[in-house]
Parts: sequence; structure tokens; C-alpha cells
Amino acid sequence: MLHVLTLFSVSEESAAFFTQSIRRGGDWHTHACQFSPDWIATDLLEHLDCSMPFFLKSCSRLFLTIDFWSSHEAHLGTNRSPEFRALLLKRRRMATSAFELGAFQTPTAIEARKKPGNHFRF
Repeated sequence: MLHVLTLFSVSEESAAFFTQSIRRGGDWHTHACQFSPDWIATDLLEHLDCSMPFFLKSCSRLFLTIDFWSSHEAHLGTNRSPEFRALLLKRRRMATSAFELGAFQTPTAIEARKKPGNHFRF
């Protein structure tokens, strides 16, 4: 399974629309379901800024999306589609700014065993 993480900065005024659209049953989510059976889901997380001093807080809220794909190949193939690219652009336009952190996957057990220095030593 492949996980694609994207960080979004969303204005306070747009935050409710952003979260409603991306959550299950929302407009963006509904359209994404139509494009690829290899796209599994999107998780939406919001940053808890309660520990930040008031003078560092901004008018924006930070969100992290985690898009789940069946495989790296499926993700690449779907991203070549102009329709899906337009859908991703629509999601980015709901935010003030966006930054894709990248695509991540869990290493297989065999790969983890092959690499030296992967054991904890106390």
C-alpha cells in the first residue's frame, strides 16, 4: 500500500468547506471515488496548535491528507489522467497553500531484514 501525504494551509473562513469536501461523502471525496478503484481512501488530520504561543498563531489552519493507494504503480497511472490531475488541483485550490510531502510505504519484512543496523541495541 502506498501513502501520499500533503500538507495544506487553509484559511479560517474556508476550513469548514475544506473538511466537509474531503471527508467521506463530501464533494471532493465523491468525485475521487469515481476515478480509480486503486485509490482506497483519504484521511484528513488537523494540526493541534494549542501548544503554540498566541503570537505565533496565524489565521490559517494546517491539515494533512493521507491518500491511500493500492500500489505505487496505481498511483502513478491515475495521476497521469488529466481528470484526476484536475481533481487534485481542485483540492489544492481550496487551500491557501499546499505542499506534497511525498509518497511513503511500509518496507516489507524481507527488505527490513536485509538492511544492516536495523536492530535496536541498548
